Formats: sequence, structure tokens, C-alpha cells
Amino acid sequence: MARILSGLVLFVVVIALTCAMLVGFSYAMGYGAPSYDLDSLLNIIGPLGAFALANSIVLVVLAWRGRTHPLSDGVLSLNVLVVGFTFVQIVTILWQGPSPYPDSMPMFYAVLMSGLIVTCLIPAHIVAVLALRRTALLRGFVPKTKGPAEASP
Repeated sequence: MARILSGLVLFVVVIALTCAMLVGFSYAMGYGAPSYDLDSLLNIIGPLGAFALANSIVLVVLAWRGRTHPLSDGVLSLNVLVVGFTFVQIVTILWQGPSPYPDSMPMFYAVLMSGLIVTCLIPAHIVAVLALRRTALLRGFVPKTKGPAEASP
């Protein structure tokens, strides 16, 4: 149960940090004015949430199997998920043949979405794990460390 709770906490914190980063990027790109509308943010948060949820599930399964390295495992898992997603998207785009609209650039949007996922999710995951690893919220993922008195025989 602690592993599932840790996965849920990590998912919520990563999504909150990712949303904050998206809003920050939007303000930076709009020179202090919001350059987004709620519909465009929700369209972006959906895939980000799917990736964060898949990553949390991978970390819960790995912790259940005995591996407790949420920082390195999470970053590796996110990269593998993004590369796999991009590969499937590009194969799907190529399978459909040439676009009847020459300015649609579906490959560009696939790579742009992958870059956005990497730019927002991986730093949010790293910050969340580093901030929460010493708390009880990630006790299902982080190994129990011995104190200085317990470490020596």
C-alpha cells in the first residue's frame, strides 16, 4: 500500500510542477502576459498526465520487484516512454502517406510534442523526487537508510 500511495503522491506532485512550468513558460513566451487559453493547456496536460501516470506505474512495479531508485529509474522510464511514443507517432504518420495539406507538418508536431514532454516532465520528476525523498510520502520508493549510529557495527 505504501508503494501505491508513493506512486500517487509522485504523480500528483509531478503534474502540479509540470502545470506550473507550463504556465511559467507561457508567461515567459508572452513577455509577462498569458499567451495561452485554458483549452490549449488542457490539450497539453492530457498527454503529460498520461506519461506521468505510466511512469508512476513503472516505478510502483519496480519498487514491488525490489528496485528502489526512483530518480534514475523514473528518468530512464520517461525517456523510454517518450522515445517509444515518438516512434509510434512517426510510424503512424508515415503509414498514412503524404499529407494532402503541405503546410500541416505532422512530423514537426510529433517532435514538438515529444520535446515539450521531455522539457516539462523530466525536470518536474527530478525536482519532485529530490524534494520528497526524505519525507514519508515516498517511503514506498526510497530504501530505508541507516543512521550514523546504526551503520557501524
